[in-house]
Amino acid sequence: MLGKKIGVLISIFMMFLVVSMPIVFAKSIGSYTVTGSDGLEDVISADNDYVLVEVEVNLDEDETISEDELYFEYTKTETFDSCTDNYCSYQSSQSDRTPQEMEWTISIIEDSSILDSVDGTLTIDGTEPEVDDYDLEVKEEEITIEYEIIDTACSGCLTCAGIDTVTIYQDETVVLEENGFGACELEDEIETSIDELNLEDGDHEICIMATDKLGFESDEECAPISVDRTGPYFETGSFRLIDANEEELYYVGPDQVPVTIYVNVTDDNLDTNAVYADLSNINTGYVSTFDNVTGSCSEVSTDNYECYWSGYLVYGIDGTQSVDFTGYDLNGSPG
Repeated sequence: MLGKKIGVLISIFMMFLVVSMPIVFAKSIGSYTVTGSDGLEDVISADNDYVLVEVEVNLDEDETISEDELYFEYTKTETFDSCTDNYCSYQSSQSDRTPQEMEWTISIIEDSSILDSVDGTLTIDGTEPEVDDYDLEVKEEEITIEYEIIDTACSGCLTCAGIDTVTIYQDETVVLEENGFGACELEDEIETSIDELNLEDGDHEICIMATDKLGFESDEECAPISVDRTGPYFETGSFRLIDANEEELYYVGPDQVPVTIYVNVTDDNLDTNAVYADLSNINTGYVSTFDNVTGSCSEVSTDNYECYWSGYLVYGIDGTQSVDFTGYDLNGSPG
C-alpha cells in the first residue's frame, strides 16, 4: 500500500514539472530600429518620407528566418521586404503623412503563432520649431542674448524631432551657431560683445532662427541694436569767451574778467550731463575747482549742441592758454 502511494506521488511530481516547464522559442527579436530618411529613431518627416524598419533576429545554429515570418504593424500590417542571414528589413513607400504619434509593433509569426514581438511609438513630425522668447540687452560693449525655443511634432504630440541648431544672424550674416542637443525645449543665455560680433557703427538687427533635426526651420525673430563707438566731436573754431557785455574776448588784461565759455559739440547721442571743461589754465588762483567743470548743453540743431560755462573769472595768466574739453555720449564713448 505504501509503495503505491509513493508511486502516485512521484507521478504527480513529474506531471507538475512537465506542466510548469516554460516553452522557449529559439527565434526572437534582437536589435531593431525604426527610422526615416533622416535616420532618426522613431521619428520621420510628414513631408515625403518613408518608414525603414531593420531587425536582427536571434536564431539557433540550425534555424533560418524569412521575410514572410516578420511583420510590421502600424497603419496597416506588412511583411518584411527581405532577409539576409538573420538581418531583415522593411521599407514603406515614400509619401506625405499627417503629423501624429503612431503605435507600431514588430512580430515574428510562425504557423499562426507569435514567437516574439516588440512595440513602440513612431512620431511623424510636421511642425517647425518656434522661438517662444527672444531678448537682446546691450550694456556698453557687452551684449546678452536670451532665448527660449520649443520644438513640437504635432498638436498634442509628446515627442519631437529635436532642435538641431540655433543660428544667430547679424544683418543676414551668420555670427553664432549653437548646438540644440536634440532638445524639445531649449532655454539659453549667450554672452557676447560688439567686438565679437564685428559690429560697425550704425543700426543693425540681430536675428535668431532654430532648425530641428528634420530640417524644419523656425521663423526668424529679430531685435534692433544701434552701435555708436564714435564719441562727441568738439567743433574746431567754435570756442568763444563772452564777457558780461555779451562781447567776445580775444585777449584779456591783468584784471579779473568774468566770462562765459562757449563751445559747439556734434554727436547723435550726446550725454548732455557729461560734457566737461578743464578751466584751470584761465585762472591760476583756483586750479583745484576749475579742472573738471560740468557744462550746460542744449541742442541748437539736429545732433548739434551748444555747451557753456558761465560765471568764471579769467585771471593771472600769461601768454596763450588752452582749454581742454571732454564729452561722452549715452553709450559711454568719449570724445
